[in-house]
Amino acid sequence: AVAATLNDSVNDVLAGIHYLKTRREIDPKHIGVLGHSAGGRIGPIAASRSVDISFVVMLAGAGITFEQNIFAQRDGILRAGGAPEEAIARDRAIARMILDVVKSEQDGKAAADKVRAEWARTKADFPKSQGNVEMSDGYVERLLTAFNTVEVRSALNSDPTETLRQLTVPVLALNGSRDLQVVPQRNLSAIASALSNGGNPDFTVSVIPGLNHLFQTCKDC
Repeated sequence: AVAATLNDSVNDVLAGIHYLKTRREIDPKHIGVLGHSAGGRIGPIAASRSVDISFVVMLAGAGITFEQNIFAQRDGILRAGGAPEEAIARDRAIARMILDVVKSEQDGKAAADKVRAEWARTKADFPKSQGNVEMSDGYVERLLTAFNTVEVRSALNSDPTETLRQLTVPVLALNGSRDLQVVPQRNLSAIASALSNGGNPDFTVSVIPGLNHLFQTCKDC
């Protein structure tokens, strides 16, 4: 698979819009974008760059930064799984270390080397496991694999509020109340604030009770 940056994905959306405008059965004045999760970041950026997008629907989209969402997501999922608060704090410290390196080092191999060196220097300060949270070399490697990517690096350098303040088209933002991956309260509040501060005259944000990140009803979310 070819790694795609956030900008690559936005360009894909704009190419799709360009194609739709060539179709006779499509009203070019009523083309909108709907995106879920990462698509909820991509859609607004596309709309901020194109006068051909007439509305935006964000499903579990971001109002806070990707980095803030990562920490909120990890905290929420670990807490829901019964992890003790001390383990959650240690997990956050490890994720913070990796993300700080990934943000500052654009070369993936160099970033991986720096993370491994920093982990070798500090791992004696961490228990191998705490509660149900593993803190081993393998655990750090898995986080490194997840975070040390072109996609994540580009998302870390994007602030959704800057984009949302630019939108003047109608926006609908929806989130499930039991979403642990994109926490509804923080994200929807930030989305509403950014749109309002930008002077957008037509937007709606709403929490749908009982649904998870995939908008499914769940008992153990």
